[in-house]
Parts: sequence; C-alpha cells; structure tokens
Amino acid sequence: LTLVFSGALRTQPFGAALEPRWPLPLGLEARWHFPTMPLTLSLAATGEIDSLDAFYFGAGAFAAIRF
Repeated sequence: LTLVFSGALRTQPFGAALEPRWPLPLGLEARWHFPTMPLTLSLAATGEIDSLDAFYFGAGAFAAIRF
C-alpha cells in the first residue's frame, strides 16, 4: 500500500507581484500493489475550498497493469 499526499502552490501570473494565490489545491492518493500480480489499483481525491460557494472536489479510481 502506498499513500501519496500532494499540494500545489500557485503564484500570480508573470508580470504581477510574486505572491501565492489562494486557495491551495490538495490531493490524496492510495495505491495497492498486488505482490503476486502485475496489477496496481489506485483511488484518488482532490479539491480546494475558497469559500462556501467557491470550491471543487473530484475523485477517481484507476487500474494499471505493469509489463
């Protein structure tokens, strides 16, 4: 089992003051590697919240076969 946590720091566009843009997007992924098979299953979730009426969340499931 592998757990991955990620975040991204965005800045203002080039030509503007170099400062972070809020909110910060965050993500979490869990991967299960089958030791006797070339198969990996993953579950992922991501999102960001700026306010109660400005947010997004997403989720996905993935399968990979290693050759």
